[in-house]
Amino acid sequence: MSEYVECDTEIQKEEDAIEGLKLLGNSEVEIHDTAQELIGYDGSVRRDAGGNVIKANIIVRRKYVGTASNDLGLRRESNGRYTLLESQYDRNHLRDKHGFQFRNGLKQGVALSAAQREAKRQGFKINMPKKVKLGGKMKLQLTRWR
Repeated sequence: MSEYVECDTEIQKEEDAIEGLKLLGNSEVEIHDTAQELIGYDGSVRRDAGGNVIKANIIVRRKYVGTASNDLGLRRESNGRYTLLESQYDRNHLRDKHGFQFRNGLKQGVALSAAQREAKRQGFKINMPKKVKLGGKMKLQLTRWR
C-alpha cells in the first residue's frame, strides 16, 4: 500500500481549488465542510504512519482518478490554505497520465481560476481555448470593451 504524501499549496479559495481540479479533468469533485475519510485502492480507509485516519475537505474519489488509484484530496488547514493529499502511487500515475507533476498542474489551474475571477471583477474577459493544456507555459489574452 503506497503512503500518502502531503504537499503544501498556496491555495486559499475553495472555488479556485475546485476549478483547478476540473481543469485537470476531474469533473466529479466532492466538497465537505467537515473533512471526510480518504479511501484507498482496496476500499479501506487510509491511515498515516501513526494510525490516524487521513481526511480531506475536497475529494476526487479513486474511481475518477484511475483504476488502481486512491482518493485524492485537499485538506483545509487552520491558516486557510489547502494541503494536497496524494498517494505515492498516484503521484507517479498522474505524472505519467498528464506528462507533468499533478501538483504543478493543479497550481497552474488554480492560478488560471484566480486570474479569470479577477479579470471578470475588473471588467475583462480572458480569451481561452476550449481545452486548456496545463503543464507548460500559458499566455492569457484579456479584452475589455468600453
